[in-house]
Amino acid sequence: DWLAERLGGLRKKLDASERALQQYREREHIVDAKGLAQGGASQRLGDLSKAQIEARQRRNEAEIRYNQVRAAKDNYESLPAIANNPNVLRMRDAESDAEKKRSELSKRYGKEHPRMVAAEADVRSARANVRDAVRRAVETMVASVTKEYEAAKANEAAIDRTLAQAKSEIQSMNRKEYELSVLERDAASNRQLYDMFLGRFKETNAAADMQSTIGRIVDPAIPSSAPFAPNKKRAVQIAIVLGLALGMMLALLIERLDNTIKTSAEVESKLGLPVLATLPVIRGKVKPEHHFAENTHSIFSEAIRTARTGVLLSAIDEPHKAIVITSSVPGEGKTTFAVNLALAFAQTKRVVLVDADMRRPSIGKAFGKEPTAPGLSNLVSGTSPAQECMFRVDESELYVLPAGVIPPNPLELLLSKRFEDTLHKLMSMFDMVIVDSPPVQMVSDAMVIARRCTGLVYVVKADDVPYQVARNGVKRVRQSLVNIIGVALNQLDFERADRYYGEYTGYAKYGYRRYYGSYNAKKPKQAA
Repeated sequence: DWLAERLGGLRKKLDASERALQQYREREHIVDAKGLAQGGASQRLGDLSKAQIEARQRRNEAEIRYNQVRAAKDNYESLPAIANNPNVLRMRDAESDAEKKRSELSKRYGKEHPRMVAAEADVRSARANVRDAVRRAVETMVASVTKEYEAAKANEAAIDRTLAQAKSEIQSMNRKEYELSVLERDAASNRQLYDMFLGRFKETNAAADMQSTIGRIVDPAIPSSAPFAPNKKRAVQIAIVLGLALGMMLALLIERLDNTIKTSAEVESKLGLPVLATLPVIRGKVKPEHHFAENTHSIFSEAIRTARTGVLLSAIDEPHKAIVITSSVPGEGKTTFAVNLALAFAQTKRVVLVDADMRRPSIGKAFGKEPTAPGLSNLVSGTSPAQECMFRVDESELYVLPAGVIPPNPLELLLSKRFEDTLHKLMSMFDMVIVDSPPVQMVSDAMVIARRCTGLVYVVKADDVPYQVARNGVKRVRQSLVNIIGVALNQLDFERADRYYGEYTGYAKYGYRRYYGSYNAKKPKQAA
């Protein structure tokens, strides 16, 4: 009787809770409670957050360019975009030609001579053309940068408003979901309590006339010889499988996120340039700058000879007289490559190695010279003769011209007519001129030097520099109309490349080291 009375009250309470739940669903127009705060709204919030980050990044980039233009004010010619503008470069070349012509005529005629008057007029006209080209380039650049900056700010503001609205909608959905979950828990607890009392009522009613049975032992309990749980063998097997799967997934993720250049095939596919040579990592205590001279039978020396052959074969009819060595960023080994390549060329030619990196000179230090020793800057400015500025490397035909005293503005020195004359004089004195220049992503010195030389070799450090950075550097060089001979892939771990990328498969397996040398061996091993 007591159970029957309790069942009546619980039935009424269950009906009331289920009715309240249904009324709330109808009032709030809820169709799917489980997907209330997820699904489309959450996906939209994620897309908007990603779009906000991208818009903010584009606005920051545009703002940096806009601030650079505003900070330049009347000194727009110092901006790389103006200095490297094709029209400005063409007008400057025309101005240089006019000044050269006037200089030649001044040696033969006086100031009042008609040819001198005409030459002076040409110089003034060329300078006016340069100023007009700079003005047009500045107007175009300022308008483009301002328009891009305003558009980026407007786009960022619009995305911020849309994102705030989406967050407000999701918060409203979360509040509805919370109220709905409270009603559902109340209805579920009432139903559970009602079902429990109903089952107990039926059980009591059915067992009212049943007599209790006599208990008896069916089978005695025997302790087990081994524990049923945990199953250690199965747990170890599952752990091994999960560990292998996780390791493979992590390796694939790291490989996917790696955007560096690791093989010569990636150089050709991502940079669109031929590979002159692939240089290994130099191990041991040998100085990298003197590796070719001290380890003539190593793999590194063979790679330097391969690069030398590539440079020679790139211009058979008209051999290169002056080549520039550069890279994208510092630390890629361009100076080491330049010194060793110069030592290789010095075996058959009379070569001069020029340190034109006025920002961070290092060639003089590699040969034991003081930083204050006279060099390129002194030779160009005329403060020291050529005999004092350069020195000869022992037991070779290599002459080294260090950077010398660092000037206040190295780019003006490299853009001067005296530097061009000095470079032409070196080309007439030596069979080959090799110039070590600064990285192209830092300053524009390399493009200025390369326009006065016959070719350029681009050094890329393997498995270190992202290919986007190297590709942007190559693009800047090509925009300067410079002849790129090829790429030297530097500091590649041959053994790692053999294991993971198949770049040099078979080198160690088939015993090629006995015939072509090891990484740092001074003498090749005799074959068995």
